[in-house]
Amino acid sequence: MKRLAAIIAAVLILCTCWWLFTPSSEPLPAGNNAKSKSGKEAPEVVTNAPNAGASSTASGPPGSRQSFAEKMLNAFATPITFYGRVLDQNGDPVVGANVRGSAAVSMGGNSTKVTTTTDASGNFTLSSKGMSFFVTVDKPGYYHIYPDKMPGFVSENGFDYAEDLGRGIHKPDASKPVILHLFKPGTIEPLTRLKSTSRRLSRTGEAVEVALDAGAHRISLACKTEDKVTPDGRYSWRFEVKAVNGGLQPSGEVFEFEAPASGYKESDVIDMNDTLPRPQWSDSVRRSYFVRFDDNTFARIKVEMIAFGDYFTVIEGYHNPKPGSRNLEADPSQR
Repeated sequence: MKRLAAIIAAVLILCTCWWLFTPSSEPLPAGNNAKSKSGKEAPEVVTNAPNAGASSTASGPPGSRQSFAEKMLNAFATPITFYGRVLDQNGDPVVGANVRGSAAVSMGGNSTKVTTTTDASGNFTLSSKGMSFFVTVDKPGYYHIYPDKMPGFVSENGFDYAEDLGRGIHKPDASKPVILHLFKPGTIEPLTRLKSTSRRLSRTGEAVEVALDAGAHRISLACKTEDKVTPDGRYSWRFEVKAVNGGLQPSGEVFEFEAPASGYKESDVIDMNDTLPRPQWSDSVRRSYFVRFDDNTFARIKVEMIAFGDYFTVIEGYHNPKPGSRNLEADPSQR
């Protein structure tokens, strides 16, 4: 499918280029001896000679292919100046953050890259040319905030300069720089990391245990599926996530790193009944949890269940081996 999509995209680009740059087939005006339908000689059409060295596509009547091509070329050559500032989640400037800008310079997806770093106040300026501009910021030791992951905070964004693509034309103002954010971690404690691990599950509810470390801190996962299928492909299935010798509870914000002291239960069950309408019914789910084990150690995990095909689950997470510590903030460089 990806290859087919690439072929279709290439054909569309070629057709667009042909439409833009193929000379018009409209008939030229009649010369001095041309006659009208009445038989009389048509008036002579006088045209101004083009300037020496001028391009044949440098002019054209409004709406012509040449003027459209010029409009696009001019749009992709729009001067870009961007004023920005990088702050952390507490409003403090991030000094020395890496800033990358990408300016769109063609319909084929080509772009011009520019980079800089923030100054002592977190400010930066980027310049380029293009129709639109995408800016992203990063710094070692900080978390990158992706869109929709932390309300009111983001580490990247796009801006329109030549044409309004739905975001409004950006008006750069040095006195009002665009604010981008990075998340500054708090106290980092040594955590045991479980990298993304997949396990196949049976459809009959038999549990599979995954260890978060080399010890006794384990998560039990089980899925049971009914054979009955509705005409539109829905079926009843049940997924259970359980903390072995412990309890768990759903976690909220992406950057919520401190586990709650209470409120844990032995397991969490996701029940997808075939009576649920779409899109409430789904053949896969994702969940995030805080975990508390009986030895008073804590963990945070992400679990995904794919209840079709090979029926498998994917789990990853962090465990703090220090008893009593609810700090589950990992070093960003180790993510």
